[in-house]
Amino acid sequence: MFQVKTKIKNKDEFVSLVKELKGQGKKLVQCDGVFDLVHPGHIHYFAQAKSLGDILYVVVVSDAFVQKGKGRPFFDQDIRALWVAGIGSVDFVVINDGYGPYNIIEAVQPDLLVKGISYQKKATDGFLKDKALVESYGGKVFFSDELDIHSTNIFEKIAKSFKQ
Repeated sequence: MFQVKTKIKNKDEFVSLVKELKGQGKKLVQCDGVFDLVHPGHIHYFAQAKSLGDILYVVVVSDAFVQKGKGRPFFDQDIRALWVAGIGSVDFVVINDGYGPYNIIEAVQPDLLVKGISYQKKATDGFLKDKALVESYGGKVFFSDELDIHSTNIFEKIAKSFKQ
């Protein structure tokens, strides 16, 4: 458990660590999301992202900024960060205390921002802003081929099973 917890950093701790990692020539890859229920789609997403660089860090949306509907997130940010940190392909987890990942991208300047293919098909305004920032300093955006699994659908299926 202790080793997993050491992967979880606040923004300032991680930004300090980034200087060292970049000094070592490490290629940094960022994924971000809520991760209210970690599932095989996330495992695939993280593994694919990790294969693109040296250090995979995952930015977890803090509870205050989750916009998944009433009663969400089901699990608080510390639990969500803990189980993302427990995944072998993930090197670090940063809980984001801001709206959207822009503030983390701006501070870290990852070599790659990895998003699910749904963002390529239907880009949000926030994602377009993040993409422009990444490309402004020479970074790249990569779209992961997602498995068609989503936490919201899983929660809905579980809820329906209790109504029967």
